[in-house]
Amino acid sequence: MVLGVSHADYNSQWIAAFNERMTGTAENFQACIKNICQRLGLQATEEQIDKAASIRFEMTQREVMSCREGAVETLSYLKKNGCKTGLISNCSSEATRVWPETLLAPLIDAPVFSCVEGIMKPDPRLFQIALKRLNVRAANCLYIADGMSQELATASKLGMQAILLEAPHNNTTVKTGTEQPFLL
Repeated sequence: MVLGVSHADYNSQWIAAFNERMTGTAENFQACIKNICQRLGLQATEEQIDKAASIRFEMTQREVMSCREGAVETLSYLKKNGCKTGLISNCSSEATRVWPETLLAPLIDAPVFSCVEGIMKPDPRLFQIALKRLNVRAANCLYIADGMSQELATASKLGMQAILLEAPHNNTTVKTGTEQPFLL
């Protein structure tokens, strides 16, 4: 235990600080961890905070660097065939630091990150930022997502064709924004 607190107590505070990280209110993991320590009444040193932030950064780096099977091939195909691509992500500033190193970065024309914009999905303003950067109308967009942030409803309300892509271990079922399933 780097900070001298139980994993359960720390993790409950980490989860509670989700919005701080995703909107950039906590500018980095160190700031977020300092806030957590204050809420828990911990007297952590800068060295402990830096170590805890380093551990979290390594976890984020592994997560951001990995991508769903077939994603690179699919995006490459779309780009090769003249499609514009965007990304709308609820993420921390650390994820944006790793983003340029990913296999997906060169395949995305307009990445939109919540921590940079200061707002999170499902806020329609994130979608409108992506539409503006891509210079496209919502009616001409296909929005594919895991549905965790209620973003499919927002995409549909804006006029996009919204599709829910479930995890591969769920038989790669895809559902439209109206929740009508079909298989790939």
